[in-house]
Amino acid sequence: MKSLSLALYALMFIFCVGAEGLAQQPGCDRACVQSVRGLLRESYHGFSSGWGEKANNRLGDKVGVAILHIFKRKALYKPDNIRTFLPVIQQAFKYPDMIESTEDRNPRVTAALLRRLKRKIKDHFLNLEITRALNLVQFSSQRAALPEDRTQHKKALQLTAR
Repeated sequence: MKSLSLALYALMFIFCVGAEGLAQQPGCDRACVQSVRGLLRESYHGFSSGWGEKANNRLGDKVGVAILHIFKRKALYKPDNIRTFLPVIQQAFKYPDMIESTEDRNPRVTAALLRRLKRKIKDHFLNLEITRALNLVQFSSQRAALPEDRTQHKKALQLTAR
């Protein structure tokens, strides 16, 4: 009887969520989380290495997922922690063409995280920093959505130059 109810719950879960929904969830494995921890350590100490910048530029939305794994509950809303991870988020979306996964170019998790921080944080200046990061993330995702337009624009310029 228990196995029948367990199978029924599993089927309900699959039909409710759908296989596509499971495949589209952004993920950050253990190595990704460790990489972001290293980037946060560098950001906290106020320096960055070439390796760190290169790794961060390729993360995209995974950085938001990793931050949610690293900072739990109240730690997420501490001003020192926010000031530490905002530069990491900004760097992760600074060059959208370098982000490895096309799914990670869309900042679903990161934008939702920044919007939640913006609602919860009362410090005016910290809220401005969060707004600036959110604007950068949203702008870079819009810029990343237009790579074909840029190549077509370049071709059109080359044709008119002839």
